[in-house]
Amino acid sequence: RRIAEIKDIARMEEELEFKKKQYVKSVRESAEVKNIESKIAKITSRNSLLNAEAAQDRLTMQSLIKQKENLSLQCIAYQKKDEALREEIRKIKASEFTAETCPYCGQQLPEDKLEEARAKFNEKKASERQRVVALGQSNKELWNDALAQIEGINTKMLSLENKTYNVESTDKLVAEMASIIAAQPKFEDTLEYKEKAS
Repeated sequence: RRIAEIKDIARMEEELEFKKKQYVKSVRESAEVKNIESKIAKITSRNSLLNAEAAQDRLTMQSLIKQKENLSLQCIAYQKKDEALREEIRKIKASEFTAETCPYCGQQLPEDKLEEARAKFNEKKASERQRVVALGQSNKELWNDALAQIEGINTKMLSLENKTYNVESTDKLVAEMASIIAAQPKFEDTLEYKEKAS
């Protein structure tokens, strides 16, 4: 008989433990708790997307910084080339016709040969000037294009710098859910427990 009582008590304890687990599960699966869990899941998902977006934007910013550095170096090269071309133009403008004597024998050139040599010199001088001016215009276009690209990059960088990522905290919801669960009576305080335990 004592063994039967012990078996009955053990069975009742198992049954109470099973009921307690069901009770705790029902509290955790209540509509109110499920609603909060759903909100937490949505916020967590949204935060993950925002964090991924922020990470992508950091990579984009690094890329833009690198592009800007490269374009800045190009601008410095264009500026140096522009200065060299301006110096070349000054030299061309300053050059004067000095070939009044024959380069082979050193005698004074006859008037018709002198005029022909002067015309060739002026033609070559004009041609050189046109060549340098064309190079300067091409260089200036490339320089202006690089400056415009830098300005576009600066705009993109400013936009990224000013961008905000409204990552939302779930702390309040977690605390609210814990409060709801804690506010539920312990299983040992329920009528079901008291009826089975007595």
